[in-house]
Amino acid sequence: MMQRVWQWSMIVGALLAFESFGGCRWSKVARAEPGMSSHQVTLWVGNQTKLQSLASFPFRQFVGKDPNFASDPTQVFRGVPLQALVDKTPTRGTVLTVVATDQYIYHDYYQNAVNAKAVLVFDSDGKPLPKTRGGPLTLMFAGEAPREQFIWYTKLIAVDPVDQRALLLPGSQQATVDQLQKWGEDLPVRLPIPRGWRHPDLVSKANSKPFYRGLPLDKLHQRLPGLAVAVAQDVAGNSLPFTRQEGWWLATHKDKKPIALSDGGPYIVFQLVDGKVRHAFFFVTQLTRGSSGKGL
Repeated sequence: MMQRVWQWSMIVGALLAFESFGGCRWSKVARAEPGMSSHQVTLWVGNQTKLQSLASFPFRQFVGKDPNFASDPTQVFRGVPLQALVDKTPTRGTVLTVVATDQYIYHDYYQNAVNAKAVLVFDSDGKPLPKTRGGPLTLMFAGEAPREQFIWYTKLIAVDPVDQRALLLPGSQQATVDQLQKWGEDLPVRLPIPRGWRHPDLVSKANSKPFYRGLPLDKLHQRLPGLAVAVAQDVAGNSLPFTRQEGWWLATHKDKKPIALSDGGPYIVFQLVDGKVRHAFFFVTQLTRGSSGKGL
């Protein structure tokens, strides 16, 4: 009973400080708090990437709910607005891609997300957002947005990312996209794409049967003796260990271009068994000798 009274006091108190934006109740900017320093997200804007702490940003709060949990009561959420985090003025055609730890994506025009009041939420009713509700960080919307656009376990926010990224390798080595294209071969299979929500206008319709280029990992090992690859790592900090390189491939290009982040790029590691794709691991940026992330 006391907890219910406390929840309502939080909501009523928050409403007193709110401005109105359409159908949304949206708070004025509040100061950052020391406890926010543990919340971090990777930003990829253009050709620059960095791990960004939320502690340096003022936050906003709003009353609402995650439509994926329709039975939950209305709550007071706190987080950093997307536009404040990215610090980029929306322009026509600017594209946003958000990647979650579970490799789910949200792919839309940046302007649409800003208009829907996208917020990187870290707190609900004064408590850290639990993992059972998409924590520690969830991309939510204080405006109108379908539930598929709410991205739990948010790890990477990219705005117009440049796809020309070298593949990082053990021993401070790296392979450029041009090298990998030269070493590779046309793949005999089509690859899946990451699960997620994509704006219809951003789904490529030019080629309904895309073709990929890549090379087996054991061939990459021959090109770079001593590579001893054992683990693939993605942009979200996940890792995929494999005990042997035979049967595992690295996809580097799609339709003669580096693989876009929205299609699972910059690189995809997959296993080919009897001519079929057994497993695909997206958003790969690095091949290492040892495991240092979460296995899927």
